[in-house]
Amino acid sequence: MSMSFKPTLMMLLALVVLLVVAVVQTEAVTVPIWCVCGNTEHTRLLCSFGGNWDGGSCGMITTRAYENFIAICKNDKSYKGTPHCWN
Repeated sequence: MSMSFKPTLMMLLALVVLLVVAVVQTEAVTVPIWCVCGNTEHTRLLCSFGGNWDGGSCGMITTRAYENFIAICKNDKSYKGTPHCWN
């Protein structure tokens, strides 16, 4: 009985892993993405942490760069910015 239980358990585990991966991928941000955080000077400063400054907005090609930009923008006590982003 234990031999037939292992393949079934492994198949169930594989299904759960696939479902988790599918959910994570649907919530991921589509890159490239461009963002601003308040005024031009503030956005340019934040963009220096992994983004590509184009003169008016910050372009990011990785999810990590986007997440860093958003976190810094939202947590900046001196500015209290609200990020605005688009694809």
